[in-house]
Amino acid sequence: LKYKDEAQNFLINLTKYPEIDQDLKDNALSILLNHKEYDKAISLATKLFQNAKDNITKENYFNIALYATALAHSKDNNKTALNELINIYKYSVILDTHNIPFILDNLLKIGDTKGASSFAQESFDIYSERFDENCTNLAIKGMIYNQDLASALTLALFAEDKFNSNKWLDKAIELSVWQGKMKYAIELNIKGYRKYKNIKYEKYLLDKTTLNNGYKILGEIYKEKVKNGDYSFIDKVAEYFDYTAKTSQGEEYFVKLLKKHKSRKILKQAISFSYKNNSYKKGLKLYYKYKSKYGIDKNLQQSSINKLMALKKFHKAYILTQELETKEKHDKKLIALMKKLKIEDKFHIYTKLMNL
Repeated sequence: LKYKDEAQNFLINLTKYPEIDQDLKDNALSILLNHKEYDKAISLATKLFQNAKDNITKENYFNIALYATALAHSKDNNKTALNELINIYKYSVILDTHNIPFILDNLLKIGDTKGASSFAQESFDIYSERFDENCTNLAIKGMIYNQDLASALTLALFAEDKFNSNKWLDKAIELSVWQGKMKYAIELNIKGYRKYKNIKYEKYLLDKTTLNNGYKILGEIYKEKVKNGDYSFIDKVAEYFDYTAKTSQGEEYFVKLLKKHKSRKILKQAISFSYKNNSYKKGLKLYYKYKSKYGIDKNLQQSSINKLMALKKFHKAYILTQELETKEKHDKKLIALMKKLKIEDKFHIYTKLMNL
């Protein structure tokens, strides 16, 4: 027993030789840790992970070194000592798909967000092809913690392109919003809508854009909605064609749509755009169909009168004028009756029902 120190040193010295049995090396580490000789344990574990030939053995000894370092140093010096150890490990391995995330994870665990962000950026600049999804996630996390949002955005865009997953696009959108890049966030949502066909991108674009800042994508969404049978977007499509002054295309669109779907809304817009595109005869023909099926529409009737006058169809214009006046008299009588019954405030409901 009096030669304990000498025996211990002898055992540690033996571990320098690669041919020494693995169990002997482990026993030496165990003795040092049990005797709370943490500095010696750190030194030995560090040499062992530096000399290890495979990743698993290297990581095992590195983790023992981390453990001993955490025990050996006060909390004030802990981070510095741990960081130094990670740097030793970093320069003892090939930075591959396995080791990059391993190092990033350990830097994040000790709270070295600046080191994690810096290492992530350096590794990405040189070894971007080695970044898998786990590695990318850790790298972005380190950058976010260190407020390197622009770099994190670059990495998220890289990941979306490489892995073709909308989760990375969502992260890029989130990072764009955090940086106040709202216009770019809209562009990314447009990409998401077109590439991934996810309803959340459509919803974002409908909520956050107007014809003034996104008429192209809104026109695309509106027409796709109508194509899928949602006729509540008919008027939105009309607004798009009005905004872009594409009256000819608007007429063609609604006339074609009318052949497939006999909808009152579609018929009204087909008439309206025929008039706007100076296709008076086509519009009048459609309006007479509308009137025979749904009755008089005051606005369309007045527009039709004007078009007939322009075509010098004065008798037909007179007939429509008489019909319109009769309709207006009828409505006035109805309003008077509703006032008498004290339900005049419900007239708009009646109008809405008549226009269904």
